Amino acid sequence: MSHAMQATPGDLPDHEGNVWMPDENTPNADTTVHGDQDPVSGINILAKLGVQIGKVSEQVATNSDRVAQLARALERNTPVMSSNVASLKTGAIAGLNWILNLGTPDAGTFWELSSWAIGGPDVTDLVGNTGVGLYIGSLPTVAGAGLANLVDLVSPSNYATPFPYVNRYSSSQITVHDQETVFAVIWGSGSSQTYVSNVQFRAYNVVASQGQVSYTA
Repeated sequence: MSHAMQATPGDLPDHEGNVWMPDENTPNADTTVHGDQDPVSGINILAKLGVQIGKVSEQVATNSDRVAQLARALERNTPVMSSNVASLKTGAIAGLNWILNLGTPDAGTFWELSSWAIGGPDVTDLVGNTGVGLYIGSLPTVAGAGLANLVDLVSPSNYATPFPYVNRYSSSQITVHDQETVFAVIWGSGSSQTYVSNVQFRAYNVVASQGQVSYTA
């Protein structure tokens, strides 16, 4: 009885044309192709996956840019709440006019006044009944006042005890632009009177109206 000799990898020369391959008689050899393992199909899958990852990355970058634009728009459109205070003591001579300078918006911003108050150092301190006007103009002086720049008025003829006087304003009712000044003029005050005034306002960036504050992914 003859027996076939089973070659081993070491029995064959290692050169082209005599390459050892396992067969069904080789221990632990698995020569069966399982599933779809076509190399070309695998390459196509990887290529498609790469394209999809690229598209997702582009969408994430686009969304990030839009979120950043939204943040900048919100920053431009969100006002800063603030206030300014001014005070003075009139001189020994009665009947003179006095100026309370309440400030000027920074360059590139504007204010919307929300309230104005004027009177003595506190609500219980009385000051002489006199006329006081609130003005917005380029020159915070008596000469720069004028009816054209008047935005509010305290008149003794309208109030038995006009001070302290407080008034509130709605949004956009009184606007102060940069290079303009808010100031009060005390007309014909009594002597040695201490006046205190304040304005509260919302400060906006001048490009606020250009910002878009809605976002859709």
